[in-house]
Amino acid sequence: MIIEIWNWERFNYARHAEKKHHLAVLEKQLPETWRLAIAKKIENNILAKIPFLASLGDSMGEIRTLFSAELLMKSETRYFPAGAIIADSRENANGIFVVTSGQVAAELPMDSEEADEEKQKSGAAANTILYVFGRGESIGSSSVAGDYRWAGCYGVVADFIAISHCSVEFIPLDAIVAVLEKFEYLPIKCHVMAGRQTFLKFGEELAQNDFWKHALKSKTIFLWTLIARQIA
Repeated sequence: MIIEIWNWERFNYARHAEKKHHLAVLEKQLPETWRLAIAKKIENNILAKIPFLASLGDSMGEIRTLFSAELLMKSETRYFPAGAIIADSRENANGIFVVTSGQVAAELPMDSEEADEEKQKSGAAANTILYVFGRGESIGSSSVAGDYRWAGCYGVVADFIAISHCSVEFIPLDAIVAVLEKFEYLPIKCHVMAGRQTFLKFGEELAQNDFWKHALKSKTIFLWTLIARQIA
């Protein structure tokens, strides 16, 4: 056990040192083609599915790659065993989780009325899972727009549970905000701010509208939102 702990600490130290080195290289005054090549190697499309990045046009592909690489350098790798809670619906989203291995389920909160209804109706066969996330899919991405629900970008409240041993990259919200302040990422910041203004404009109205709370079930809202996002 002691040897395993020592190996784990050594691995984490080496990975942290590598991140610092990559970040230092990216911040140097290198030819843009060199910076882009390094960024592509670092990022490796891990963050490509984060909604506010995926929605950027093809003309912003290079700036998106550089931005994603910087975010990845500021991320924390976390590991979870099967059954562990990765994001609790009772807590505010304070960053973005990106699944890098394994599977993570979005589930109806255990203390919600909908979960209780599902259990009463189906008993031991009750299924409270909304969706299963795999590599590259993200949790909490709407937090950059001011929606602090972990499943906010799907219009619902949900817990996120590891259904297998998995690893995720966690990018703190304050780190995202700090990178967005860099002048070279102004187009991405404008894109995020437009989303934030839309959320502020309609979010409060929807939250106060009882129709959305009672007429549609979370599973229905989640699935229709997922479909709309995939065909948009």
